[in-house]
Amino acid sequence: MTSTGAADQYVARRDYIFRRMFGWIVGVGIVAIGCATAWTGVGYLDGHVTVSARPGSVVVQSCKPADPGYTCTGTFEDDATGEKTQGATLATDRDAIPNAALPALKTDDGYTATDDGELTTGKLSRALFWLGLTDLLWLVGAFFLLTGYQPRPPLHYGPFIGVWRERERRFGRVTLEEGWHVVRHERGPALPILVVVAVMCPVLFVGSWLVGGA
Repeated sequence: MTSTGAADQYVARRDYIFRRMFGWIVGVGIVAIGCATAWTGVGYLDGHVTVSARPGSVVVQSCKPADPGYTCTGTFEDDATGEKTQGATLATDRDAIPNAALPALKTDDGYTATDDGELTTGKLSRALFWLGLTDLLWLVGAFFLLTGYQPRPPLHYGPFIGVWRERERRFGRVTLEEGWHVVRHERGPALPILVVVAVMCPVLFVGSWLVGGA
């Protein structure tokens, strides 16, 4: 290869990288934010994949001292279904008069006054929302990373905007149309994955809304 050919190859490679660098950086940032939202969503699950506690209240029949606190017996009423279960026993930190309604959760192990370590419908709804947001961020971030897509610089000026506009003037930018062409024709194996991720996004958001209203 002649020196002229090597120089031309270097310039072409440099222009290719500089034309896409801003899009790649933005993509990494979006994916990183998605990782943070994923951590938040998974945290709400408390290690469960299905609801492990149903919110409701225990209508007290009697309470007696225990170590520590009190043990109250009564009837549990599910907030969502209205189903009543007699003989519910709830450990609390305070005494209660007969017919008082104490907030409680029905779990596989009985009844509890706190949701520590349990997955309620409210927690599941919030988890699905955050995971839906994660899905959307990863979808957008993947598009930036796969294509180097760069939005058009804003019209107003500033130190960073000036650099952005100068880079576009020198090297051009990957437009949205060009980015979609790259995904379809040059990143073919990634396209089915992007389609699945795109479908999951509304599914998770709708699931969050449905569970929250349950």
